Amino acid sequence: MAKGFWYVASGGMGSRVLVPGELGTVLTSAGLDEVPAFLPPGTGSIGPTGPTGPTGAIGPTGATGVQGLIGNPGASGATGSTGATGPQGIQGSIGPTGAAGITGPAGAVGVTGATGAVGPTGPTGLAGSVGSTGPAGVTGPAGITGPAGVTGPIGPTGAVGLTGSAGVTGPIGPTGAAGVTGPTGITGPIGVTGPTGAAGVTGAAGATGAIAGVGLTTQPAIANTETLVAAYVCAANELAVGTTFAIQAVCTRAGIASASPVIRIRVGTTTLTGNIAATLTPPALTLAVGSLIEGLVTCVTTGAGGTIRGSLINQVHLAAVTLTPAIASTAAVAVNTTSANQRIELTFISGSASNTYTFQNAYISKVVA
Repeated sequence: MAKGFWYVASGGMGSRVLVPGELGTVLTSAGLDEVPAFLPPGTGSIGPTGPTGPTGAIGPTGATGVQGLIGNPGASGATGSTGATGPQGIQGSIGPTGAAGITGPAGAVGVTGATGAVGPTGPTGLAGSVGSTGPAGVTGPAGITGPAGVTGPIGPTGAVGLTGSAGVTGPIGPTGAAGVTGPTGITGPIGVTGPTGAAGVTGAAGATGAIAGVGLTTQPAIANTETLVAAYVCAANELAVGTTFAIQAVCTRAGIASASPVIRIRVGTTTLTGNIAATLTPPALTLAVGSLIEGLVTCVTTGAGGTIRGSLINQVHLAAVTLTPAIASTAAVAVNTTSANQRIELTFISGSASNTYTFQNAYISKVVA
């Protein structure tokens, strides 16, 4: 039986046996847990592992032995089917030694010993003799010139020489340019206020000014007859180019007849008969829902043949967060801006006798003079 590596293997029924091997061959049968161990042939089964003893001192490293020749590996036999685990068989002969295993990891480095205490400092040696003076170094560049010194005081003025005889008077030179005007003098104090004059005759009363904005004081319920919602009355010549009025009205509806209401902006001196500056007929609805009406009226030209233009929008509340708008604008219509009592009116028709719109609030206000 050749001498070589030995392997610890797990046999059946939890026993542990020694399986010998020869150089170049390692047993790899199913179920073997191979652990290399250096054990001589004929060693019995391994008993349970005893408790770990204290770590011994690390001995000196032995010399590396000469590596033996590696034999040819034997052919692997076919693997048979796994039978029931039988009793521990007789230890087989030592197989050929397998190839050398991979070198195991290096052992843990031992703990470094404590550093010894620092020895006392030795006495200072004698000072060496002073060496001879070296040659002079190269002269450095000249330094920056310093600032100039303070100018000395002016010497005393010399004696005045004798006055020479007067020369001939020269011709009169041209008149010089006028000098710059001097600053305005300080304003004098305010004089005493004179007595108040007699009061003048009181002038005639002016025309009544236009109302800056007109709102509803009632809540008209309007059916299928054109009815005034709100009006703004202009004074003579109050309308100027660009004068603009804003209109808003909020109404609720009773009745579900399918009909389109008619919304108008009229301008004229007689109610409900003025020129139509804007008209809007929204789509017919069968819902009793509220509406928001908005409009703008702007003066385009002035005079007896002046013109004015209007726009309207109607927003219907169809759902909790939905407003469906309808918008209309009309070409400019005639207005005499020099005439007093020009009325800007918002009028309404329900479109069906079965439907009634009640205006909760409305106003017409001049937003641009």
